[in-house]
Amino acid sequence: SRFDDDTFSDLYASHVVEHLDYRDELLHALTEWNRVLHPGGRVLVSVPDLDVLARLFIDRAKLTVDERFMVMRMMFGGHVDKFDYHVVGFNDELLAAFLFRAGFTNVRRVPSLGLFRDTSVMVFKGMPISLNVVAEKAPA
Repeated sequence: SRFDDDTFSDLYASHVVEHLDYRDELLHALTEWNRVLHPGGRVLVSVPDLDVLARLFIDRAKLTVDERFMVMRMMFGGHVDKFDYHVVGFNDELLAAFLFRAGFTNVRRVPSLGLFRDTSVMVFKGMPISLNVVAEKAPA
């Protein structure tokens, strides 16, 4: 409510959305993002890719126990403070479903968000671990 409707052309959120509770906060936040975007505006979202992290985690031949612990931290948060907890996990299907429910269109996966070197380009053991998505607010 702090911003008027149709205020921004782009919104960027890299490794933020997984901190929102999927029951009460996530859809509300995404719907608000849609509201404050100009028609045709974009949301650029990056989250840990649960499919990639799950495959890494179960590959005992590829990772040591310490490396699997690091993957687990990428899944659930680093727990370095009271805010560093992940409360939802996403693959492309789940993230797209939430974005569509919030009113976004043209949801598509991209290799990186392409703005600068951020967590959207993070690689672990040769695997990109981020799911990067661009979605649009429907044109007026």
